[in-house]
Amino acid sequence: MQVAQRHKHILHFIPEAPKSISAKALRVKYQEDAGDITLRMLQRDLNELYDTESNMIKEKVGQGLFWSFEPGTKTSQLMTPSLALAFNMFAEYAQHLLPSSVNKQLQGQFNQAQRALTDPKLALWQSKIATAPPGFQLHKAEIDEAILNTIEQAIIDQAQLKIVYRNRPKNFVHHAAKERLINPLGLVIRGNVYYLIAHTPENQERAFVVHRMSSAERSYNEVVFPTDFNLQAFMKKGGGVFPTDEYVDLELKVDRNRGHHLLETPLCPNQTVSEFDEQYFIIKANLPVNHELHWWLMSMADFTEVIAPQSVKKKVIEHLKDAMSMYHL
Repeated sequence: MQVAQRHKHILHFIPEAPKSISAKALRVKYQEDAGDITLRMLQRDLNELYDTESNMIKEKVGQGLFWSFEPGTKTSQLMTPSLALAFNMFAEYAQHLLPSSVNKQLQGQFNQAQRALTDPKLALWQSKIATAPPGFQLHKAEIDEAILNTIEQAIIDQAQLKIVYRNRPKNFVHHAAKERLINPLGLVIRGNVYYLIAHTPENQERAFVVHRMSSAERSYNEVVFPTDFNLQAFMKKGGGVFPTDEYVDLELKVDRNRGHHLLETPLCPNQTVSEFDEQYFIIKANLPVNHELHWWLMSMADFTEVIAPQSVKKKVIEHLKDAMSMYHL
């Protein structure tokens, strides 16, 4: 039998950890399926495979050696350098989007990818690519990992949750945390904040901020989920925290020098620009009206004037007056 074919049969009988197999036990399985092989040849093959298979584990127990694969990696033994690069970059930039349970299952592949990136040119690529935040950002709120794991599993299993939740303080009054029974519908990550979208006993869908939960446990009550719920549609309606589908035709007068970046990075695909005078230009753009738009306009207020619509202009003026009052002006 060719060496490659023999190695293929050997790999087939090696289990994933925490299970493992000795060379003697593996020889019995091999002979039942693929024919005779000496223990000496099998041990030599195992050592050769261990040198080439980055996800293979060799563990000494007593006087013998036991063999296994890292959990979750046996089905993907052949990881090409390109695939390894993809796994490594996913782990760095997007791993937080996966449920914790899935992350644990994939940890073996992530470890394997780190070792399998043998192509020096591809390995160098990771050190040549970086991401930078678009501007000043708040740090991520502290979230209890056990609570997040419970939420993720409840969403997957479509199970009810019992949470202890504190609402945001209103008018300087801190409300005591309350126990709630909710039916989780989805998880939304917005910037550095995690939101659990859930159906409440009041027959409403609302967003719960995960870092305001002090506990979460699965409830085994019978659950009836709304059949017509759509997470994307809920987000488009705003849900009290997300941008809505309400758009305005925004018109701005912008200082040429300080607002030049708006010509290079438009506010929207259909943005139009026209001349005003030597110092200013006019931008027109159709944009969603929400808190982010008002915050952005305030950050540009010292070199940008809102021309239209009047509702947005009025809101900016109110914010500017409030800002001046903070400085007793």
